[in-house]
Amino acid sequence: MADNRAVIGFDMGGTKMLASVFDRKFQQIASAKTRTPPGAGNDEIFAVIVTIIQEALTKAKRKSSEIIAVGIAVPGPIDRDNGRIIALTNVGVKDFALRDKLQSEIGIPVFLENDVNAGTFGEYVAGAAAGSTNVVGVFPGTGVGGGLIIGGKLYRGRGGQAGEIGHLTVMVGGPMCGCGKYGCLEAVASKTAIAKDLVHLASMGAAPRSSKRLEPTYPGSRAALSPSPLRRGSPRLRRSLTGRPGSWA
Repeated sequence: MADNRAVIGFDMGGTKMLASVFDRKFQQIASAKTRTPPGAGNDEIFAVIVTIIQEALTKAKRKSSEIIAVGIAVPGPIDRDNGRIIALTNVGVKDFALRDKLQSEIGIPVFLENDVNAGTFGEYVAGAAAGSTNVVGVFPGTGVGGGLIIGGKLYRGRGGQAGEIGHLTVMVGGPMCGCGKYGCLEAVASKTAIAKDLVHLASMGAAPRSSKRLEPTYPGSRAALSPSPLRRGSPRLRRSLTGRPGSWA
């Protein structure tokens, strides 16, 4: 008899959400994704999570009873012991007991982990950092996060936020961050921050070809951040988009 048991990995990104179903050898069977609704709040985000998980199960032709567990990678600080999301400034989620609510809804064990911790651990186990003992992972995306492996173990710190480097102040009086502070690393070096700069420069004519690809919301504008439009842009555009973010890389 075939072993149809599987697990679900869920990437709760600031720009997109992705649910993937894997067999017991961690080979992907199917996946489903959607854009993350910005500023949606707890209830709307929860509804999206449930919908995407069910869609992935349908594509994988698996029943919920065949799923061993769901692991959710969260783009921000969490309370692992209580399965709670503390706050996601880029998504609009705050103080959300996701684990228990989702387990009750789908009847499958749910585990939460910070997304960069999960990514760093994945690289340590089977990726670029395989075989290393101490690892620092830095992941720029919608925000900027960091993860730490010390002595072969994932290090979370006393409050579970040891790698949260995105909200360290790196530029006094710098741009406002989604967290409400000014000059955070996220506010100057994330893809979202670069997209904001691109929108500003395009509005002044420094990136006329890229401006046709921009959307009103900054995260959607990241599609224009490919090498081709940057090469076609003005020297001012290239200096702005590679100078400030690059200095913090």
